[in-house]
Amino acid sequence: MKFKKIVQLFILFTVSIFIYSCMEKFDLNEIDLNDDNVNIGGDTVFVMLNPVWDGYNKPQDVLVGREPFIYVADTENDRIVLLNLDGQILSQLSIKKPIALAQDYRLNLIVCARFDTLNQSFSAV
Repeated sequence: MKFKKIVQLFILFTVSIFIYSCMEKFDLNEIDLNDDNVNIGGDTVFVMLNPVWDGYNKPQDVLVGREPFIYVADTENDRIVLLNLDGQILSQLSIKKPIALAQDYRLNLIVCARFDTLNQSFSAV
């Protein structure tokens, strides 16, 4: 009998999580960028960067490191850009098609990118 109640609670819990996760997602097109106060209340906040970060061509990933620095995987420009927290570019590294960034506890930067060898392209870490 106790097992049956546990199964019923588990099913109820699973169904409630499923229903809760099917809620409507927030649409960024609803934000009026011409308004001076573009911050909205709730769990999602839009903050306009000043100055605007430009010069990137289809960046695939942004990582705030543990140091803290900001790393941008600028995929179509074949580079990784290192920025400080003010958004100033400190350095860049040429890597072909970086798509994902991570960092371990030793502050090593882990990059998933394209690796070319013998006229073939492979995904590599």
